[in-house]
Amino acid sequence: MEAKEAILERSFSPGTEAWIELWRHLRHDFVNHIQTIMGYVQINRQDRAVEYMKEVAAGLQAAGGILALGVMPVIACLILKAQELRQISVELQVRVSPQWNPSLWQGDRQARQLAEEALEAIDSMLTGRPGQDGGDILVLYFRGQPQLMDAYWQNSPK
Repeated sequence: MEAKEAILERSFSPGTEAWIELWRHLRHDFVNHIQTIMGYVQINRQDRAVEYMKEVAAGLQAAGGILALGVMPVIACLILKAQELRQISVELQVRVSPQWNPSLWQGDRQARQLAEEALEAIDSMLTGRPGQDGGDILVLYFRGQPQLMDAYWQNSPK
């Protein structure tokens, strides 16, 4: 069990508000999904409820791709950036090549460099954002060496 001091230290550290806001957003989405499913069930549209649950599961599976990066500080950075992008109707997807080697990025200096490069790639893509009408998907594809990553826009399936 974590010591009281460690919990207090993490609770009062900079950035805590961003994580609470992220949790609030995720909770809101979860409640909305449950209410949508319950609505379909109440009107005897079980087929649509199952279809909706499959859509939600597929979305969660795609969002989980970020974990394949294997560099915890960079994952945290991109999760917070994704939350910020949602405010302007941009979905951030992270994809990782099978050749990606997270062990190269485990040091603090290397992880910070990777996070900075990812944020720069996102910011540069936002200046050339295609539609700006919502539903845009920005993909960061981590390749490894020699080309570290690609950033590109993908049309929303909706």
